[in-house]
Amino acid sequence: MSKWPKTKTPKRLGEIAESCDYQATKWLRMELLWRQAHYWLLVIGTILAAIAGATAIAKVWNGILAGVLALTASALTALAAALTPAARATGCGTKAKQYYELARKAACEEHKAGEDHAAAQHAFYVLLKRFDEIRTSPEPPLPTAGRSLGGE
Repeated sequence: MSKWPKTKTPKRLGEIAESCDYQATKWLRMELLWRQAHYWLLVIGTILAAIAGATAIAKVWNGILAGVLALTASALTALAAALTPAARATGCGTKAKQYYELARKAACEEHKAGEDHAAAQHAFYVLLKRFDEIRTSPEPPLPTAGRSLGGE
């Protein structure tokens, strides 16, 4: 599979399918990354909070270690909320699904058109329009300064 830059425009039906497959794979990898980030930030934060809350740790270094662990746990949880990894993962998955659907349509249209150049040309322009819609659609949601840490 070749690497298709986001700005390159396919020139035929087969290239639309190939480009969509590449883009869908890229977006699925990003979805996985965000889902793992969400999981690990919250798991580590929860474990640190449990350790910090233990009575045995409260006696180490006059409670300084417990305080450091509690602050670290709350920082990880705040980071997970601020980055909104679950929303980003959902956005990446949606974009990947759109690319995969278009890749299947392009492959099907290429097969159906066969030697009929008029049908292939019409299908190409219809699919290219959809490809450009997906390509230029907004990226998955990013947190903005006006929003609270916890929500949309």
